[in-house]
Amino acid sequence: MSIWLHVHGLNAHSQGVNWYEKRQTSQETSESSLADTLYGDYKWVFRAVGLISLIIAIVFYLRRSKGICTLDEAKKRRQEIINIILITLIAGVLGYIFFLYVVVHYIGVFVGVWADYF
Repeated sequence: MSIWLHVHGLNAHSQGVNWYEKRQTSQETSESSLADTLYGDYKWVFRAVGLISLIIAIVFYLRRSKGICTLDEAKKRRQEIINIILITLIAGVLGYIFFLYVVVHYIGVFVGVWADYF
């Protein structure tokens, strides 16, 4: 970037401020602040929305795919419903943990968000 500015007669380093780095640093600071606010203060809201979405998906699955539309049918197939709910919740929690603590971590290391891990 500095070479382009220098070639075109606009030497940014002679002005004492590298405007591109300053803009990038302020953008990273605001992004970090937004991420801290959203995940730090509202992480339970995101988790609750995810759990509610999972419950809605299970209800749609049971009603449309399994044909369980009435309470009598649900009572007859109680064990099947419990098994589906438990398997879905366990898979959801394990998937959440894997994605958040493994995938996001290594993507952050690869991109350079956590540069001290290299």
